[in-house]
Amino acid sequence: MTDSSSASNFDNYIIELHENLDRLRDMSDVDEQSSIIVADLAQAYSEHPSPMQTAMCLSALFCGQKNILTFLRRSSSKTELKKTKVEILQFLKFFVESAGVKILPHAIELKTVLLTIFNVDNASDVRATIFPVLSQLMELSAGSSDMQNEVDKMATIFLDQIGLQSSKATATIKGLCLAFLGLLCKFFPEHMKKYADPLLLGQYLKYLHEQVRMSISNIINKKYHLK
Repeated sequence: MTDSSSASNFDNYIIELHENLDRLRDMSDVDEQSSIIVADLAQAYSEHPSPMQTAMCLSALFCGQKNILTFLRRSSSKTELKKTKVEILQFLKFFVESAGVKILPHAIELKTVLLTIFNVDNASDVRATIFPVLSQLMELSAGSSDMQNEVDKMATIFLDQIGLQSSKATATIKGLCLAFLGLLCKFFPEHMKKYADPLLLGQYLKYLHEQVRMSISNIINKKYHLK
């Protein structure tokens, strides 16, 4: 595959995804068809992940009015595209790892879209899949002043999810939130100091208390065959 045909294919995959989204109501298998497109995109990139391929894929994914971020933003509330969103996020994890610091010009926008998905999508498997991508972004952006300005927003979102008042977060999501907050403490310690005591500790203890209570309840139910 030549570089020019690769660039064209990357763009075409993104265009096809947007077209499927536009025809959402008319396609009974829209999630399956869209996930196939994502798989083709991932394969086209992973076969030849050269610097030139990375640059062309960066352009297709993040530039122009119709790119992968605008697709994710538009589809964030679409339950019909759950599998597609999971596969896009899994590919983005691989791509961010491959692109490295080349992703930094798009890091803030990507972070914003990931948080939009987390806040809007109710599917736990979709929400969980943002964390590997977001974690890689934090590691790559550790010295970035732009990302430092986003730390408070991220910390607030994930602390709220850990609190007992959160009805949307599963135990898995709460655990991922805690792990990510620990990552923020590692890469942005100065910006996380104000959360260290007592807020973060308090939320952590609440989470542990909830998990212990649920575990004990499950053990009792199994032992005495209670429903």
